[in-house]
Amino acid sequence: MKIIVTGGAGFIGYHVVKYLHSRGYKIKVIDNFSRAFFSEKLKKIHGIEIKQIDIRDKFMLINEFKGYDLIIHLAALINVEESLKYPDLYHSVNVNGTLNVLESARINEINQIIFSSSAAVYGNPIRLPIDEDHVLNPVSIYGATKVIGETYLKVYSHVFGINCKILRFFNVYGPGQSGEYSGVISTFLRNIFEGKPLIVYGDGNQTRDFVFVEDICNIIERLIDLDIQGYSVFNVGTSKPTSVNKLIEILQEIFGRRFKVVYTRERVGDIKHSYANNKRLLKALGSYSFIPLYEGLKKTIEWFENSV
Repeated sequence: MKIIVTGGAGFIGYHVVKYLHSRGYKIKVIDNFSRAFFSEKLKKIHGIEIKQIDIRDKFMLINEFKGYDLIIHLAALINVEESLKYPDLYHSVNVNGTLNVLESARINEINQIIFSSSAAVYGNPIRLPIDEDHVLNPVSIYGATKVIGETYLKVYSHVFGINCKILRFFNVYGPGQSGEYSGVISTFLRNIFEGKPLIVYGDGNQTRDFVFVEDICNIIERLIDLDIQGYSVFNVGTSKPTSVNKLIEILQEIFGRRFKVVYTRERVGDIKHSYANNKRLLKALGSYSFIPLYEGLKKTIEWFENSV
């Protein structure tokens, strides 16, 4: 199978591309490299075609999509705080870019798309765990762009018959996470290795559903093989909430020492509690065992140790 991966030089994209390539898929990466932290590593992997293209350039996409079977659309701007400062930029990339991907797929008669959405589409949940039928009520521009992107995919599926699998990622972490992808785990680890205190926004009781990036790769491959017609939505999370304070306790256990923790005010757009109801995903896959947080953290820490 020949697969296009947009955003393939980013954190999640790099891991997905590397994994699928190792499994025998023919991969072409589309990335503008503006925030691509893995471009040089990708170039060292023999057999992957890499194109430096912005997804806002529809005519380039139309040409590059010719002859491919499936699109994994990961390219996006993802920083919540930045999205509040630059809403036009986020709309241009995340919404217009997604529309260009859909049009390019339609023109080239590609009828399968896997789209990376986000738990940010739910906003502050009215019930936990969050299932896919939960009302969509984003509290950031980033979250709003993902809702609009999902809507376009739903329309293209209904009108043009494109089979769209929407993956609402919860808090993905793992080796190589840095820069704009910095979630609380990578930020904490960077501070630990630099001897800085851990900064907690709020009281630390806020919860997240941490998903190891290797799980993302495995799940995407399994969904590629599933013949699901039409438009489908899946939460990709472990269904296990972990508070920021508990995360600090686990890190202190792994490192065998305590860290200085500084608590400060909550950030605009932050969500208090979030974790997935993943029953729909598990039913589709038949069964799946997520990598435990402790194990994923140890693998991520090992990467940090070899990189600093």
